[in-house]
Amino acid sequence: MRNTSEFGAHRLTYGIDYRDDKTSLGPAGDRDLDQEEGSVLGFYVQDSYRLTERLLFDMGVRYDRYRLYDRDGQDFADAGFSPNLSLRYQVTPQLALLAGHSQALRGVQVRDAFKLDAAANEADLDAEKARTNELGFEFREGGLELSGKFYDTRIRDAIYDPSGRPNLYVNGGTLKSRGVLLQSAYHWQQLSVGLSFHHNDIELDGDDLNVYEHNGLGTTLGDTWIGFADYRVGDRLNLGWQGRFVQAVDSLHTGVGTLNKPGYGVHDLYAQWAALPDERLVLNLTLKNVFDKQYLDHASNEDFERIPGYEGVRGSYESGRELRLGVALRI
Repeated sequence: MRNTSEFGAHRLTYGIDYRDDKTSLGPAGDRDLDQEEGSVLGFYVQDSYRLTERLLFDMGVRYDRYRLYDRDGQDFADAGFSPNLSLRYQVTPQLALLAGHSQALRGVQVRDAFKLDAAANEADLDAEKARTNELGFEFREGGLELSGKFYDTRIRDAIYDPSGRPNLYVNGGTLKSRGVLLQSAYHWQQLSVGLSFHHNDIELDGDDLNVYEHNGLGTTLGDTWIGFADYRVGDRLNLGWQGRFVQAVDSLHTGVGTLNKPGYGVHDLYAQWAALPDERLVLNLTLKNVFDKQYLDHASNEDFERIPGYEGVRGSYESGRELRLGVALRI
């Protein structure tokens, strides 16, 4: 439930959300052999206040209550407030400066079914607490769009299941993630082109993250460039290209040795046709990985096979050239 009210220069958004989750796993004769039930109840209020014609101030807070009954009969309950605030200053009609700070709490939650019988929760597991600071800018002049931001996120008591035995979800320490995101686009008549860049550093208590040892908590990614070009042939047909280019990560330190993550570049082509007015029926034809590149995505499990004793520890290569047809019907 959500509502928005306006009082003078204030625009107030407030509401309640609730989620109830249940996961079960078991053989054909007993599908509920292992099961977990959890819920999240949240209340929130957000105020957008225009202090001056150039300065917009946003401030809000939410309260969340987490509850989990896990497969081992343990009862977890966490609750807390998550405040946030941000400023947007319009320096000129074209340029805006942005700043923000937010905090968030995430309690112990229901796991995916395929992990339900693979690991347990530590008895004194605490909720994760995150803080994020951001600084950025936006610039628009004619068909040109530029934006960028720096972010710094820290998560205390990060929850994950470290590799090895015992298989147990624990509070693993403090996760730090810092990065820079830059985006650009230019629009000219029917043509739009753009390029973005993302750099990220992520670590847990000073150690670089990898998928295998940190079991999905996060991983180290190479600097990523994404380009696109979109051409509007008519009122209903668009043709386009997208390329993703990821730079190599050299000398990634792990607990069992040092490895490299090779870089790669992948190109996709697409055509989108609105077969009916108001985009009620849209067909998408996409040719992914045009040049049939074989690569290991940096977000997947790294290749440990060159480290003695870790033969066979490697993620799966991404799909080769692939043609997809999608249909979207809006009634």
